[in-house]
Amino acid sequence: MIAMIGGFALQIAGIDTGRPMDLGADGSLRSQIVLSLCYLVAILLLISSNFWTTVRHSWPVFILPLLGFLSMLWSPDPLLTLRKSVALSGTVLFGIAICSKFGTVGSLRLFLWTLSSIIVASFVWVFVFPYQGVHQATDVFPFEAVHAGSWRGVIGHRTALGQLAALSFVLVLFYGRVAFTSYAVRVAIITISLVCLYGANSGAAYAVAGFMPVLLATLMLVGQRSFQIRIAALPFLTLALLMIALFGGDLATLTLNALGKEPDLTGRVPLWGYLIGLADQRPLLGYGLAAGFAKIVSPQIEGIGYGQFLNAHNGFMEILISFGYVGLALSLVLLAWQFWIAARLLISGDEEKSHINAFPLAIFIYMIGANVVESAFLAPNSWYAVLPAMAMVTASSELSALKRLGARSRSLNSPPGLLKSQYRREPKRRLGISSNRA
Repeated sequence: MIAMIGGFALQIAGIDTGRPMDLGADGSLRSQIVLSLCYLVAILLLISSNFWTTVRHSWPVFILPLLGFLSMLWSPDPLLTLRKSVALSGTVLFGIAICSKFGTVGSLRLFLWTLSSIIVASFVWVFVFPYQGVHQATDVFPFEAVHAGSWRGVIGHRTALGQLAALSFVLVLFYGRVAFTSYAVRVAIITISLVCLYGANSGAAYAVAGFMPVLLATLMLVGQRSFQIRIAALPFLTLALLMIALFGGDLATLTLNALGKEPDLTGRVPLWGYLIGLADQRPLLGYGLAAGFAKIVSPQIEGIGYGQFLNAHNGFMEILISFGYVGLALSLVLLAWQFWIAARLLISGDEEKSHINAFPLAIFIYMIGANVVESAFLAPNSWYAVLPAMAMVTASSELSALKRLGARSRSLNSPPGLLKSQYRREPKRRLGISSNRA
């Protein structure tokens, strides 16, 4: 799983950050072998578990990989698009497989172990192998010498390390007991995560570390309230998300100024202006997954003297460039559907499992925010693809369990949702045992 979320990618591929990369090349054979084995493990795990049930409940997460395969028809390099589509599909499949095989708690435990291992290894790499663990002044595109001195650990880039460090801090803070029984171990991992977060010096990662604890605490608190309060809280949560979407740019500018960062998001804002103009040239279906940006879009942007870019640095813009407005519309529908499934779980789930019920909705909200500054929706071999797949399976499986419980309660002439409380509060009457001793 370490390789599937981007750990040791440079080391496995044998990449020297001081040497230029051919982004359209076939890639490292060692990386292809390792990742192919991971995809095979995912298939075997799904076959050994409840395969068709899992796929039936989580099939919408395959919409973006399917669009990738279809975009081979209009891609300037169909083979490159095929490779990226296979990688994206395999990563999504891996996230679904581990959650289907090990369950919600088991898969979360595995993810926390993996995440913590990467963070600890990154901390070690910075001091033991600084040429690989720290951005160097000799780095060339896409590793960017401008970030010299910032930590990248075993992830390859400071932005990625910052995001994983922020996630490690938040998830271990709220779910650490699932994976680590020792309080000292949890404190140590949280501390190392914060140190790596500081070393990476990523503004977006700072935002995640500040926003996600508030979000998770709020969702868990809502999940512990009565059903009526949860229903009443949902519109306010939705309104808050809309406010963030509408005024997120202004908030980001204020935050970046406070952190001493560039308010144009390190050149992203002007880039997006150019990309919208290029998207209008192929508005319906775009340029094709990965190959369109690498072969057509990026050379045009470099040709006008704006610089080199590996991707659109915005998930929504990346979908627009890859699949056009048709693909963007489908993606927005997919996001709305995922939000609704996760919100239903938070509203109707058992209050005793509020910490688990809050997880899918928090991840989907995190993905919306992350895609404002990174091309996360279409990132293969990354936590950006594994986490939403896990969240989707979690939400679907927990809702299915609630439906089965509701059907059982109706069969016993009990109102839905009250069966568990009856079993807890009236054990003696349920077994026909009198509470009187005489």
